[in-house]
Amino acid sequence: MLGRSTVARTLLTDKILGGRSSALELAENPLPKLAVRTTRYRTVPSRGPRPWNLPRYCFLPAATMITIFALLVVPRATAHDLSFTRTTVVLLPGGDFRIDMQVDLDALALGMPQDADDVQLMRTLNAMSEAELNQTVDDLRQTFLRRVRIRFDNEVFLPKITFPDQNTVAARSTSTMLGLTVRMAGLIPTDATNLSLQASRAFPPLHISFVDVRGHQVVTDFLNEMLGFDYGTPSGLDDDPESFASDQLGNLVTLRQILERGDRSEIYALDEPPPTPGRLNVISQYLYLGFEHILPLGLDHMLFVLSLFLLNTSWRPLLAQVTAFTAAHTFTLGLSTYGIVSLSPSLVEPLITLSIAWVAFENVITGELKPWRPAVVFGFGLLHGLGFAGVLAQLGLPPGEYLTALLSFNVGVELGQLAVILGAFLVLSPFQHRDWYRPRISIPLSLTIGVIGLYWTITRVFFP
Repeated sequence: MLGRSTVARTLLTDKILGGRSSALELAENPLPKLAVRTTRYRTVPSRGPRPWNLPRYCFLPAATMITIFALLVVPRATAHDLSFTRTTVVLLPGGDFRIDMQVDLDALALGMPQDADDVQLMRTLNAMSEAELNQTVDDLRQTFLRRVRIRFDNEVFLPKITFPDQNTVAARSTSTMLGLTVRMAGLIPTDATNLSLQASRAFPPLHISFVDVRGHQVVTDFLNEMLGFDYGTPSGLDDDPESFASDQLGNLVTLRQILERGDRSEIYALDEPPPTPGRLNVISQYLYLGFEHILPLGLDHMLFVLSLFLLNTSWRPLLAQVTAFTAAHTFTLGLSTYGIVSLSPSLVEPLITLSIAWVAFENVITGELKPWRPAVVFGFGLLHGLGFAGVLAQLGLPPGEYLTALLSFNVGVELGQLAVILGAFLVLSPFQHRDWYRPRISIPLSLTIGVIGLYWTITRVFFP
C-alpha cells in the first residue's frame, strides 16, 4: 500500500507536468492532502430512511417475544364476568327469603383466584374421589358461613347453603363443576323489622338487588324466567298468569346497592316500603360504576383508548379520534339502553377485541392521522357502546331515574377514558419528542396491544 507522501508526490508531479497549475498555486492550496482524504473517506449513497427506523432483523424476534408475553401475561377473556359479586336478595310470599351470589365456586373451593383457569380447576375437582369432593363442598359451605353475614335486626342468621348448579348443564356451560351460584335460604324470623348483608373483603365489590315480591300474587314460572333462578313453588302463589304478567324485572327490583369490599349494606326495612333512592345518590353510584368499568375493570377499553393515544404525539389527531369514539359509544349506549338497538354479546364482545387489534396494528403501519381513521374509530365506538349497554343492563337502572343513571354512567366512562389518556401522557410525555419514541415505544406497545386483541378475539370466538 502506498503511503500518503508517495501519493502526494505523484499527484504533484501529475499536476505540474499537465500544466494545469503553477507551483505557487499548489503551495497556497495543498490539493494533494484533500485528494487523499477524498480517496480514503468515500460517501456511501443512502438508500433512504427505513419506515420504522429499526433494523430489519429485529422484527421477527421482537414479534415472537411480544406474542409470548401476551399469551403468558394477559388474562384470558372468560365467559363470566366476576368483577362484581352480583347478589340478588329475594323476599318471597310466605316469609321465605333467598340470596343468590355469583361466585366462581370451583376457584373458591380450591383456594384459587377468581380468574383462575376454569379447565384446570375442573380437572382438579374431577380427579378427587367422591369422599374428597363431598368434604371440599362441605368446607365451601363453611367458608360462606364465615365470610357472609346475614343479619335480621342486627342478629346474625345462619342460612341453609346450597349450590344449585352443581353437576348440571348450567355448570358445564360455564366450564365449571360447582357452577357460579351459591344460594343462601331460610325463613325470615317472626317480627323481624330489617335485613342487612355483608361479605368479607375476599369477595369483589357487591352489587346487590333487593327483589321484594311479598305483596305480589306471582306465578312461579314467570318469576323464575324474570330472575333467572328456579325458586320452586313458594306458598300462597296465584295460578293466574295475568296477575303478574305486566311487571318487568326493573319494577321487581325495589332497591339496589353497590358495596365496596368488606362493607355492610344499608338496612333494608321489612315492615315498610323501601325508600326511593335520591337523585344525588343515583348520580354518585352510576358515576362510580361507569368510571370503574374503565378503571380498573375494563382492560379491553383501556387498551383501545391507549391505542388511540399511541398513533401520534400531536394532540390534534388524539382529539379527533376521542371525539369520534365518544360520540359513537354515547349514541349506541342510549339506543341500546332504551331497547331500540340490540346485538348479541357473543357477537359484540369479539368485535370489540378485534377493533383493538385493528387500531393497534394500524399504528404500526402509519404514524399519521389518515382521513379514514376517525370514521373507523367512530364505527368501533358504536360497538363499544353496545358493550357498555350490556354492562348497564346487568347493573340495571333505578325506576324513575333512567335518564339520570344513563347519563351518569356515560360521564363516568368518559372520566375513566380521560384518566387513561392522562396517565399515558404523564408516563410517555418525556419521551414523545425523542427521535426514537416511535420505533422504541409507540410501535412495540402497539404491537403488544394488537397481539393481545387478536388473542382475546380468538378466545372469545372459539373458547367462550
